[in-house]
Amino acid sequence: MVEEAPPQTLREPRWFLIGAVAVLIVAAIAIYFGLQNLNRSAPGTLVTSVEPPTKENSVVSLRVSIEAINATSGFASLRLSAHQGPAMPKEGVVIFSSLGGAPAIVVRPDQLVADTTSQVPFSSGSVADYPFDKYELTMAFVVFAGTETSLPNTEHATGLPFHLVGVDDVAGIDATATHKVEDQQVNLVVTLTRAASTTGWVLAMMAIYWLLALGALAVTLSIVAKLRPFETRQLAWLSALLFALITFRTAAPGSPPIGTFFDFYAMFEGVAVVAAALLTLMVVYLVRSRGRLGL
Repeated sequence: MVEEAPPQTLREPRWFLIGAVAVLIVAAIAIYFGLQNLNRSAPGTLVTSVEPPTKENSVVSLRVSIEAINATSGFASLRLSAHQGPAMPKEGVVIFSSLGGAPAIVVRPDQLVADTTSQVPFSSGSVADYPFDKYELTMAFVVFAGTETSLPNTEHATGLPFHLVGVDDVAGIDATATHKVEDQQVNLVVTLTRAASTTGWVLAMMAIYWLLALGALAVTLSIVAKLRPFETRQLAWLSALLFALITFRTAAPGSPPIGTFFDFYAMFEGVAVVAAALLTLMVVYLVRSRGRLGL
């Protein structure tokens, strides 16, 4: 009689469970610290004018909000809000600025002023340096008494003290500002850089490109050296990986254009290595006999 083999029991996938738990713990820690730093990414004050030293002495309060940046086109979208200050004169004031969408804004006592938007070009910086790109915005503001919106008629007028606040409303961007008072006007320079979280993720993407490319290269070399048998599904795997790497490019924060530092030092190389590995295995499949392929 032939004895029946005892039924095989499935082994408990201990290492898989341990790895899954470890990943969940790391994810929980990352989410926890992300929640702790959530409020730090909220819009914050960038600059307050040094003249007047207190907001109570200002004739008008200006708020410059950075709403969006278009690194490809080289400009930032700003919103300018003006509100009556505690020291507003009875005749009102006029605000002159270097913003194209709001060259002159009249503010009268006890009247609401509609917000104005403007597209301000970067004075320096290039998206080609992504994710290490850095931009500067240069603006100038001056306030005079009255409602005359012709700047030449105010050449001999005295600039009035005003309160200036800059706010960063762009996700993934850190903004800092410096200002200088010259000839009665406040010159504001805002510096825009990628947030540390954004730069960190892009660097992780670059590492992923290199690791996947090197992994595909190692598999291909092991097959060419006959250390591993050839399998036709490896062609499908490399083909899928090739298109996955190209699609993965859309995960870059800020939707940068093709041709940045990120592309030239990670994405292009990763795609090229995987494509070369795929072509190499295709040649191996066509050249070697079935016996040598291990099929």
